[in-house]
Amino acid sequence: MHQLVGHSGTCRRLDCWRVHVANKLLTYTDLNAFAQSKPTLNDLKAIADEMVHVYVATHRLQRQRQQPSKERDVQFENSQLLHKYFLLYKELSHAMNSGDIGRVDIERWWSAQGRSSPEGREKEICRVTSVVWQATIY
Repeated sequence: MHQLVGHSGTCRRLDCWRVHVANKLLTYTDLNAFAQSKPTLNDLKAIADEMVHVYVATHRLQRQRQQPSKERDVQFENSQLLHKYFLLYKELSHAMNSGDIGRVDIERWWSAQGRSSPEGREKEICRVTSVVWQATIY
């Protein structure tokens, strides 16, 4: 089951890379063409940071869900949540495999206590998920 979740998340992130690169950089039709252009590490990080804000659920999802149903894209909202959960699972898995129990406790504390501000949680989640997005392409 662990491998299935991992592979499914990786495939979804790679698909997001494909779509994002095709939409943002119109000269590339697929990821192979983009990879052959040999983008710099800074370029990849910048794209990954953009993608986190587009494809991963944040506090903005609550505002999206308050819109009238005709203006909403429910499938995309669900996809954003799924990406968030896949990335949190990957982060949790890395933390557990490396023995970093502190990261595991922080996530549990955030979800159980809810004491930090939504903006602070979002900033930290964006930082962590951006790292995972970047790791997907290596």
